[in-house]
Order: sequence, then structure tokens, then C-alpha cells
Amino acid sequence: MALIFALVAALGISPAAAAETRAPCIVSGVLVDASGETPKVNAAANTEQNWNCKPLTNEPAGGDWTLRFDVAEGETAPTVLYTRLGHFDQLDLAVQDANGRWTYETKTMADMESAIGSPHIYTDLPSSAAPPRRVLAAFTGNGHGPTLTRAELLDEAPGLSESDVAALLALAALIGVLLIPIALDGAFLLVLRQSFLAWHIALSVVFAVMIATRANLFGLLMPMSAEVLRVSLIMSMGLGVAVALMFTRSFIEPGKISAKLHRIIPYAAVWTVAVSIIHAASFEVLRPLGGNFHSFSMAVPIIVLVMALVDAWRRGSRSVKFQLFGWAPMFLATFIQIVTHVFPLGVQQDALPIFYIGILSEGIGTALGVADRFLQIRRERDRALRDARELTHLSEHDPLTGLLNRRAVETRFDDLREQGFDTFALLDLDRFKQVNDKYGHQIGDAALTACADAIRGGENRDSIAVRLGGEEFVILLRGKNTRQRAEAFREAVPVRIMHDVAGLDMPVTASMGLIELPRHDTTMMTFHDMYARADMLLYEAKAAGRNRMNYERLTLFAGSPNRRTRKSAA
Repeated sequence: MALIFALVAALGISPAAAAETRAPCIVSGVLVDASGETPKVNAAANTEQNWNCKPLTNEPAGGDWTLRFDVAEGETAPTVLYTRLGHFDQLDLAVQDANGRWTYETKTMADMESAIGSPHIYTDLPSSAAPPRRVLAAFTGNGHGPTLTRAELLDEAPGLSESDVAALLALAALIGVLLIPIALDGAFLLVLRQSFLAWHIALSVVFAVMIATRANLFGLLMPMSAEVLRVSLIMSMGLGVAVALMFTRSFIEPGKISAKLHRIIPYAAVWTVAVSIIHAASFEVLRPLGGNFHSFSMAVPIIVLVMALVDAWRRGSRSVKFQLFGWAPMFLATFIQIVTHVFPLGVQQDALPIFYIGILSEGIGTALGVADRFLQIRRERDRALRDARELTHLSEHDPLTGLLNRRAVETRFDDLREQGFDTFALLDLDRFKQVNDKYGHQIGDAALTACADAIRGGENRDSIAVRLGGEEFVILLRGKNTRQRAEAFREAVPVRIMHDVAGLDMPVTASMGLIELPRHDTTMMTFHDMYARADMLLYEAKAAGRNRMNYERLTLFAGSPNRRTRKSAA
């Protein structure tokens, strides 16, 4: 809140040495020629009916104009012409003293000094022997209406009061507020690779430069010519609008701006920069238009930006709410500037209080919007990770029993071998087709689920149960007594099925083929190799009467495995 009050105070920055305001009269044309060997004042300058001394209702058009300041007797003698920054080709000054004698001087943009604290310029008046009574300022090729309407005479060169210094410090603090998010944006940009972060960095920098240029804070560090300051002010504004367009395009959520507007925005941004360059160049052919060319041209990207924000609001964008909150004062200030410049509603208003407050609210609103967007991205990322985990779980688990499926164990088999799972047990339910035929598939599915529960292993990390398909399962084991533990699983199957499956009045046993590999075995046996050998042992167990385990332990000796077989009866 203190910063807002300081910003409002900043708009009171004015020349500390200003005397009572001397309102000028104005006439079209150049009534002073001070550039020749015999400078002179046109006779029309002393014809009162040629002058308009009433307050202007609209900005003068570009071209040649002459201002007249009358200094009353007893007033402090003015020494400086102070006016709003704008381009002109030549300024002819003439001062008439109390004795009626004229003194002359010709100025160009290069002779003008830039003021600190606001976009104004000033120059010394020609000195006179006696107190001045009249000052004429003839502008040739003037291209900016406020240069005429904001002109005034000062008693001495403008300086800064204590309140002005405080206001400049407030503007410097505002620049600091705008630049704070840059470090965070840069850090997140390296991680997220989101284009709106890069555009937000650019937006913060351009707005900071815009404030520094408008207040001519650069003049505190080094002298800056009036022309350089003028071009910098125009280009910083144009770049600000262009970057704001691109930031909006990248910041609003995908699909929340129509495809047509999404395509138009980059062209509007290019248009804005091009128009700013043309205006900064101050082509002679455009000067009769004054500032109308720039005002009308800049209205185009502003309209596109407003349309994009309204369209995003209509489509339910969350991010646009922060932009509308932050940018509303700035839109109001821009609207006032354009309307009062284009339409005859009075002399152009800068709306600087609203503009600076708008800059602050934009910085706060956009920063909050970016932070909220981070949270959105995080929520989207978490949701995507959760969905990916669920998809992975679905793709690797059997939907009926919840056990791992064949795909999961095949893709990890080499890793499981390295983790010590050296026992491969292939289990198959005996005469399971009879269960389905006699009791139906619902009872059959219940029996498969009970079988899975019997071999699941619970919290035991040394066994992994897999359903290959149908009534066929695999148990991978590591550690001690793997064969005995596998047999315990096999024996638990009929008990669990009988206990869990209601309506099943026949025992459902299981047969198993098991292979034990040597510990720390380095042989390259694939899942398919192990399955083929275990399937052969399972077939033998089935042929021997079912409800039993047949196993094989491979021993490495001279490069050849020796096979020992043991049959276990039910």
C-alpha cells in the first residue's frame, strides 16, 4: 500500500523551479526565422486575431506551429522553455524585452536537454538585456501534439525536490518488484521448458525499461539525448504490447483461445513492433497526422489482446482471471491516452497515476497467475504420473487375480535373475476344465482367485507370483529352501480353494514343475528357456498322476548341467 501511495506521488514530479504557469497562445505556421543572418519575427505575430489563446479541446495536428508566452510586468524572468518530449525538425526562439528589442536563437533536437523524472525536454531561452515581456517558440516539422500543449516557461533549469527524489525511489522500487520474478522464472524455465516463462521474463524486463524510460532514470547514470530518449520511449511501449500479446498466447491454457486468435496474435505483435519503428523514425510524410497514426495503429494490437482475453474468459480459462485483475488499470490508462488523443475531448491525458498503479497490479497479478499456473502444471503432472502408473499396473497385472502377468515378468526377467530369483516354479491346476464345465466360469474364476491368494506370498519379498494365463501360474523364489517353500505354496492351493469357493464340492489340486539354478549363476537362460524346461517337468508331474511336484536342479560342472529329478506324491 505504501508503494501505491509513493507511485501516486511520483506523478507529481515536476520542474522544481517552475513559476506560475504561463499558458501560451498558439497559431499555425512559423512566425519566427532565427536561422538566417538577419533573424526576424513575422509581422503577423503581433496581430492578435491570428492567435488562439483559449484552452485547446484537442491536440494540434503535426506540422509547423508557433507558441506565444506573454510575461507580465513584475513576474520573475523566465530562462527556460520546458515541454513534452516529441520530435521536431527545428525550434526558433525569439524573446522580446521591455524595450521592444528581440533576441533570437535556433535549436534542434540535439540541443534539447532531457529532464529527470518524466518524459520532458527543455532548453535555455535567448538572453535579453531587459526583462522579457514576450517569448515566441516556433516549431518546424513538429510531430507530437503534447510538445505544443505541454510547453511552459521556467525560471531556471528544472531540478528535483526531496519529494521528487522520493517519487523516483518509489519508481525504482517498482522496477525492483517487476524484476524479482525473473530469477524464479529462469530457474523454472530450465526445468519445465514452458514458453510462457520466457515471455514473462521478457515482459518483466520490457516493463521495467518502460518505467525507467518514461521517468528517464537512465539520465541519472549517463546523459541521454532527447532523440534517443524519444525513440526508447516509443520502442519500449511497442515492445511491451508485443510481448504482452505473446505472453498471453503462451500463458492461457491450451484450447482456451480460439485457433483463429491464436494464429493472429503473432502477426499483431509483429505489427506493433513495425508501427513503433515507423513512428520512431518520424517520417515527414506522416507528420501531418501527428500522433494519430501511432494511436490508431496501436489500437489494433490492443483490440486483439482484449479479444483474446475475453475469448479465454468465455471459454473458462483460469489463468485469464489473473491477467484481467492485473492488467485492468493499464488497459484503462491506455484507453484514456488513445481516446483523448484521437477524439476532441480535451488535451491528451497520460493517466500516469493509473498507468503506474497498473504496472504494479500487472506485476502482482501476473506473478500470482504464473504461480497458479505452476500449481496447475504440477497437478497435471501428478495426474499424468498417476494415470501412467495405473496404465502400467493394468498392462502388467492380471485383471482377475491382481498378480503380475506374463508381459511383466518377461520384461524384467534378467533383472530378477540378478536379484537372486533362481528358482522357477510352474504351477497348473489339475482338471480345471471340469470345474468350468460343471460349475460355470464364475466358480472357475473364484477358484483362480483363491489359487492366486494362496501363492501370492503376502509381504514376502523373496517370492513373486505370476499368472501366465488360464489356470497356469509361475512362482519365482530366492533365498533358502526354495523348493520346500514352492511345495508349501502348491499344497496350500487346494486348501485355499476349498475354503474360499462356496458351492465347489470337488477338490481342486495343483501340479508343479520346478527348476533350481545354481546361486550366482551366470548362464544366460531366458524366460522362455526356463518356461520350456519347467513345462516339461510339469507335463511329467501330470503324467505321473497329478497333485505333485517334479523338480530339476541344474548344477554347473565342466560346462554341462547334470540333471537330478525327484517326484513328490500328493
